[in-house]
Amino acid sequence: MIVRRVPPKATRAGGFRRLGQYVIAPVVPGSAPAPESGVDALGSYIADQARHADRVEWTRVTNCQAATVRGAISEIDATQALNTRSKADPNYHLVIAFPPGETPTREQIEDIEDTLVRGLGLGDHQRISALHNDKAHLHLHVAINLIHPETFKAAKIFRDHTTLAQLAAGLEVKHGLERTSHEIPNDRTGRTPEAAKTMETHTAQEPFVGWVRRVAGDALIAAGAGEGGWKSLHEAAARYGLEIRPRGAGLVIGKAGEPALMMKASDLDRSLAFKRLVDRFGAFEPAAADARRIAPEAEYVRTVPPEKREDQTLWSRYAEQRDRALHDRGLAIADINTADRRYRDAVSAHYAAKFAEIKRLKLTMGIDPRIRYDALKREQANVLCRHREATTAKRETARAAHVILSWPDWLRRHAEMGDAAAVNALRFMATKQERFTDTLVRNPASAAKTVTALGVKPKMSRNGDATYRLPDGGAVVDKKDGLTMPSLSRAAAILVLEMARDRAEGTPLAVDGDATQKRALLDAAVQGRFDVRFADAAMEAERDRRVRELDEEQGYTEPDRRRQTLAMFIANRNAWPAPGDTTFYRPLAETDAGDATLVATIQLRGVDVAVWRQGDETLVQDISGQPDAIAYTLLPGDRADVAAMRSEEPYGLDIETAKPVERGRDTDMEID
Repeated sequence: MIVRRVPPKATRAGGFRRLGQYVIAPVVPGSAPAPESGVDALGSYIADQARHADRVEWTRVTNCQAATVRGAISEIDATQALNTRSKADPNYHLVIAFPPGETPTREQIEDIEDTLVRGLGLGDHQRISALHNDKAHLHLHVAINLIHPETFKAAKIFRDHTTLAQLAAGLEVKHGLERTSHEIPNDRTGRTPEAAKTMETHTAQEPFVGWVRRVAGDALIAAGAGEGGWKSLHEAAARYGLEIRPRGAGLVIGKAGEPALMMKASDLDRSLAFKRLVDRFGAFEPAAADARRIAPEAEYVRTVPPEKREDQTLWSRYAEQRDRALHDRGLAIADINTADRRYRDAVSAHYAAKFAEIKRLKLTMGIDPRIRYDALKREQANVLCRHREATTAKRETARAAHVILSWPDWLRRHAEMGDAAAVNALRFMATKQERFTDTLVRNPASAAKTVTALGVKPKMSRNGDATYRLPDGGAVVDKKDGLTMPSLSRAAAILVLEMARDRAEGTPLAVDGDATQKRALLDAAVQGRFDVRFADAAMEAERDRRVRELDEEQGYTEPDRRRQTLAMFIANRNAWPAPGDTTFYRPLAETDAGDATLVATIQLRGVDVAVWRQGDETLVQDISGQPDAIAYTLLPGDRADVAAMRSEEPYGLDIETAKPVERGRDTDMEID
C-alpha cells in the first residue's frame, strides 16, 4: 500500500470544487471545471475524467451535513469562504494506492482512510473520498477540507510523510495486506525527495540524489567526519564534479556548473547538516581555487543507467528517435523565438515613433498628451498580449508535433503496439518485486496484442504488465509469468483462454486459480469449444466429459469435431499471425498440386494436424488416425508431393480410442 499527499500546488487552482470534481467527476457525466477556474492541465484532466463514468466504484462523504457529493462540495466551499485570514491552500489531497491484484473490502478501505485521516489530526474535518479502478491497481482519492467546520481555523500539516508512512505500515499488518517499503526516515539519512522519486519512476533516469548517495556518499561522509575541515570536504566534492555551498539556512550539495541541480546535504547524512559542520569546522569557508581545479573522477549525467537497458538495439532506436525529436523541436522553437523577437522589435519601433510624434507636436487637437500616452501604452500592451498568447500556442503546437518520450513511455508505446522486445525490456527494467501472487494461468511471456474480437487494447504498466479492461466489467492482467483475472467475467475468461491458447501451441495449460476461476475457465472452454487442454487431470477430464455431452446434444460427430478444430486453428492463425508469418492459412484442397514443405506436425484437441508451406500459403491437413501418413516420415523442411497427401483420407476411427500416433520429431517446433 502506497500513501502519499498530492503536492499542494496541484490542488490550489480552482479551490475545493475543482479538487472534488477531480475525485468524483467520473460518476457525474457531463461535469466540467468551474468557469472561474481557468484553463490548466488539471482542468483538462477533469474534463477527460467526466467522460468515463465507470472508473469510480464508490464514493463517500464524511463530516458533512449534505448527503450527496455535489451538496458536500458546495458545503465545503461555503465553509472555506468563512475563513478570510489564511492564504495557504485549504485543500489536502490524499491518495491511497494498493498493489495490482490486491482488492481489500470496502470496510477495510474505509478503516484505512479513517485511521490515516485521524493520524493527521483531521478526523473532524469535512472530506469526500472515491475509489478508482481505472488503473491496474485500486486507488482511493481523499479530498479533505483543511478549514475546521466549527472553528473555521486552518489546520497546519507538517512532516506528514513520516506520519503517513508509520500509519500505513501498521495498517498493512492489521489488515493482512502486502507489505510495502514506506521509506521511514531514520536518525542518519533523510528521505528521498518526491521529485526525485517521480523522476526515477517516470523516466527511469537515476536522480541526482540517488547518484550522490551511490557514488560520492561514502567519500563525502568520511570527509565530513575527518579533521581536514572545510577544505577537505570541498576537495572530496570536487573529485565527483560536485560543490558544497550554503543555501538559505542550510547547506546543499550541487553539481558544479548547474546551480539548479542540488540536494540538501543532510539528506545524504545527518552528520552533514550545516549546524553540525559549523560546530565541527567553524564558520563556512568557500571552496578555494585549488579545489576548483581538481579534475573530477566521475560526474552525474542525466541518463538511463545501463543496468536498465536489457536490449541495446531497442535503446539505440529510442536514443536515435529522441535525439531527432530534440533537434527538430529545437529548430522549431528557435524559429518561433526569432519571429517573436522580430515582431516585438517592430512593435517597439512602431510605438516609439508614435510617442515621438506626440512629444514633437506637444499639443494634439486639444487633447492632453498624457491621455494620448496612456492610450498608446494600453494599445501596445494589448497588441503584445495577443501576440504573446499566439506565440505560446505556437510553441505548444511545436512541442506536440515533436514529442520527446521518456525511456519507459517509449517502451510502453511500442509494447502496446505488439513489440515483444519492448515488453521484455519493461519487465527487465522493473526493480520492484512482482506483486501478483495469484497467477491464474502460467504461460510463456509474449507480446501484448490488440484483442480484435473484443475491441480491447491493453494498457501497459511501467513494469511490463498489460491490463485489459473488458466491456462486461472483467479484467485480465498479462504479466511476466502468466495471466490473472482480478475481475472475473465471461469475457475475461474467454480472453484468458484465447491468449493462453495462442501461446501454449498445443501444450496443456497450468491453472492455479481458485475454484470459481477454474469453473469460469471450464465453462468458457466448453461453450466456446476452445482447442485447449488443461494440465490439471480433474479439469481436463471434466472438460472432455462436458464437450462430449455437448457434442451428443448438438449431434456433432467426430468428423464434425475435427473440421471445427481445424477451422478454429486456421481462423486464429489468419487473425493473429505469428511475427514474420505473412502466409494465408487454409485447409488442404482437392485441387492442390505441386510440392509443399513440411512446417510441423501438431495436435489440437486430440486432432493430429500436418502443416505445409506452399508459396505464400500454408496448407493445413487432418492426419488423425493415419499412422502411415507422409508427414510422420519427414522432418520439418522436407518436401513432399501434394497429390500423394490428398490420397490420405482420415480414418473414421474414434480419435479418443484409436491407437496413439507418434507426433514425429518436431514436437517442439514453432510455426513461424
